[in-house]
Amino acid sequence: MVVAVPRDAVPSVIQDAVDIKAGAAIIITSGFKETDEHGADLEKQIIDIARNGNLSILGPNTIGLITPNFNATFAFEDTIRGNSALVAQSGGLGVYMLEWAQKTKTGISYFVSLGNQSDITESDVYEYLSNDVETRAIFSYIEGVSDGDKFLKRCSGNC
Repeated sequence: MVVAVPRDAVPSVIQDAVDIKAGAAIIITSGFKETDEHGADLEKQIIDIARNGNLSILGPNTIGLITPNFNATFAFEDTIRGNSALVAQSGGLGVYMLEWAQKTKTGISYFVSLGNQSDITESDVYEYLSNDVETRAIFSYIEGVSDGDKFLKRCSGNC
């Protein structure tokens, strides 16, 4: 499920996703912990609802996700399939990475914009991509690691 509604509506949409057993949601909406206290409270509500309902969350505040079979961004429909994954914490640099891939005709296996990482973190994404048989390289722009021990444990020997 892709969520792009005003921030105050996101908790009820996430509850709807839990109710229909969606499994995962990509929250493109911004205006959460990165902006103010009300946004931080909303983000906490979203995560509480998701965790209680066994729903994984990418974001909020993400550009989205591109997989081999699914484009959950609002642009970049012309990506070429390939063996390089792109992972970005910065939306601006994520857009730049996708534009670079298009201009250089570099094929990508996945593009992941991490957003606020309220649930799915860079460690989770690296672990998944390192086990993907189509992905041969992971190009990243990471500003910080959310959990250093988890990162090292998950990536040692794989990344």
